[in-house]
Amino acid sequence: MASSLTWDLPEARAERYSAADFLRTFWLTLIGTAIPWLLMDVALYGTGVFSNDITATMIAGKSLAAQVLRSGVPLLIGVPGYFIAAYLVNSAGRKNLQTIGFSVMAFIYALLALSYTGFIGTLGDVYKYLLFGLSFTFINLGPNTTTFIIPAEVYPVRYRSTGHRISAAAGKVGAALSTMFLPLLQTRLGVGSLFALLALVSIGGALITVVFTPEAKGLTLEEASRERLVIKSPQPLPVMS
Repeated sequence: MASSLTWDLPEARAERYSAADFLRTFWLTLIGTAIPWLLMDVALYGTGVFSNDITATMIAGKSLAAQVLRSGVPLLIGVPGYFIAAYLVNSAGRKNLQTIGFSVMAFIYALLALSYTGFIGTLGDVYKYLLFGLSFTFINLGPNTTTFIIPAEVYPVRYRSTGHRISAAAGKVGAALSTMFLPLLQTRLGVGSLFALLALVSIGGALITVVFTPEAKGLTLEEASRERLVIKSPQPLPVMS
């Protein structure tokens, strides 16, 4: 009985990274996905959780209707932002939507800050209220949607959940900081200073998005994530004959 050799086919596998290699390779991407999420949650939780306290400076009264107007309606004004984002995310691109969202948020917060501090005269309470509600529309149109989508596309398959988890954890840090310190800021310095800080936070989110956040529009997941494959050399298999 004689034996001969055949060869199995080459096998492609996703490249493995150590923790240090992952951070060294993707640290710029992590900045682009984690920091905007953190800054977005500072704005979202700071205005969402304490909507009643903020809008109390715009709508007075203790009736049920006044409480609903203060706490609920601004968040409802923001709901269409989700549908606009779903419609535009593939055509406009994730990065562009995130940049636009942060930029308009910054503009709205700056207007409110300047109004409360008297630099541009005092806007009427109705205009302040509508602007405040509109800020939620652009949070949802932009970073509140895209900060969740982008990390799911720009990391290699094997490490996608790792990159997404780090980015989401950064967002929770932003939420914690916001809920801890923004009420103190409003109490001590006033709502105008609160909006000024949120404007700066939003400007930071827009700038970091422009500089660090990758765009996955029109790319395959392999292209967007820079997936690298390692080819395993074929090995001879003995065949008995």
